[in-house]
Amino acid sequence: MKIIVVDVGGTNLKIALIKKGRVLKFKNIKTPSSEKKLLNEVVNGIKAFNSFSISKIGVSVAGPVKNGIIKNPPNLPLKNFDLKTFLENKFRKKIAVENDANCAALSELYYGVKKSNFVVITLGTGVGCGVIINKKLYVGEGYASELGHMIIDNGRDLEYYWQLHRKKSKKYFGKEFFIKELMEMNNKKANDMVKENIQHMAQGFASIINIFDPEVIVITGGGRNNGVRYLNSVRRETHKYVIIPKKTPIYYSRIEHPELIGASLL
Repeated sequence: MKIIVVDVGGTNLKIALIKKGRVLKFKNIKTPSSEKKLLNEVVNGIKAFNSFSISKIGVSVAGPVKNGIIKNPPNLPLKNFDLKTFLENKFRKKIAVENDANCAALSELYYGVKKSNFVVITLGTGVGCGVIINKKLYVGEGYASELGHMIIDNGRDLEYYWQLHRKKSKKYFGKEFFIKELMEMNNKKANDMVKENIQHMAQGFASIINIFDPEVIVITGGGRNNGVRYLNSVRRETHKYVIIPKKTPIYYSRIEHPELIGASLL
């Protein structure tokens, strides 16, 4: 059974053909900045793979989703948009739409960590979170686990602090740098930005551990490119804020495209 899957991220738009958790075909472009252009790319990308025997289309979206409707995502030009109905009218196939972190959590449940209780945190353009409890995806009333919008300090959320180094690096160095690049600079200002990022990420991670007591936390998204040194620092800092007398494992996902794989499981 082949499934077309789409991952609508704040930076990249990915489309793939998947069979039993294996990516057969793959396309990746920059996410357009307007609603019209974005929807055109989604439709055209699906059409490119639609000549195959397709049973359904699964969509992963970076932002709050309920009943196929995308609700005010901070990093996408789709506001209160019914993507499920839109695609059903275009393709006359079964359509499933879900938050990207929730999709990543499903991929880890079936193909990754395979634990009963765990949390997936996506570090990309923004910060997302998917929670598995007793081998089931926890969604609350539909919008649960928006870790990126957890208030951390001075009324500002975790996503603000995750993105802060980009603004600061542009101010001090004239261009935006990723955390990995800042770590390689051996520069005091760059090091301070990295430390600030790690501290706030650790506070968010620790809050999740204190609330859910997961068996493990798995990190997905572009944040995996920060490397082992960053991961080890986040681990050490996180454990300073955790009240539970154990060190919850935190590591990077080993699945190459967890959001796409998860979308195929919807």
